[in-house]
Amino acid sequence: MNTVTAAHENGALNFFDFNQNKVVKTISEAHSDSISTMAYSNSGLHLVTGSHDGSLKVWDIRNYKVVSEQASAHQKKFDEGVLCLSTH
Repeated sequence: MNTVTAAHENGALNFFDFNQNKVVKTISEAHSDSISTMAYSNSGLHLVTGSHDGSLKVWDIRNYKVVSEQASAHQKKFDEGVLCLSTH
């Protein structure tokens, strides 16, 4: 799958398919606050997102569903959430 993902300040995710040259999926309420970071897994089948709401979510991009969530991965401090992540 030739996919690129755009994360938005309103908490939404857009998945673009280069083969079809269009947005194939929009998740309007992926997070309750701005998505501040994201990374694909090594396999390319999962996307991890972090947000100013303090949560981390793992998405299966084959069906655009959350497969794992840590609601309080980071405590809000000075109105900041998860700002950076890496996968391994």
